Amino acid sequence: MRADVIVVGGGLAGSAAAWRLSERGRHVVLLEAFEAGHKRGSSHGSARIFRRAYADPLYIRLSGLAGELWRELEAQAGEELVHATGAVDAGPEVPELMYRLLTEQGVPAELLTPSQAAARWPGISFTGDVLFHPEGGVLDPDRTMAAMQRLAAANGAQASTVHRPSTPRSGRSSGFHRV
Repeated sequence: MRADVIVVGGGLAGSAAAWRLSERGRHVVLLEAFEAGHKRGSSHGSARIFRRAYADPLYIRLSGLAGELWRELEAQAGEELVHATGAVDAGPEVPELMYRLLTEQGVPAELLTPSQAAARWPGISFTGDVLFHPEGGVLDPDRTMAAMQRLAAANGAQASTVHRPSTPRSGRSSGFHRV
């Protein structure tokens, strides 16, 4: 097995690295310690937040670039991976600051009074102003990892599940073996 790059870990970051490197013509091997769909890492499940509201303009710009890359991934994968639901932020001083920063960066946002927010989201009690930004949403890590790994494989990447044996095997300097 020839590899220009070995990516260790098939979670969101590792799967993204394998996909993008394979796109660039690299021979990629993606190693994962557990079976596909396992629940032992931080990249499992069906929901992770995607947000644009940050207290740092750099993060706001980076989240905009990330949104463009998510749309590119969705187009290549042929499926929606980030569902725009909008996002709500509330708390002391946070909504006003983030509203100002978002709008300075040209990101759509609304600053709502507690009564406006309560009318929009009945059953939630707000004590201060509330920020709503429609570009926020939720992404599906399991489907995203599967899509990125599928695209990487289409580009020639190989994936292997490996684990560390409980007792060392002679002749194996790394301590890992394929399963």
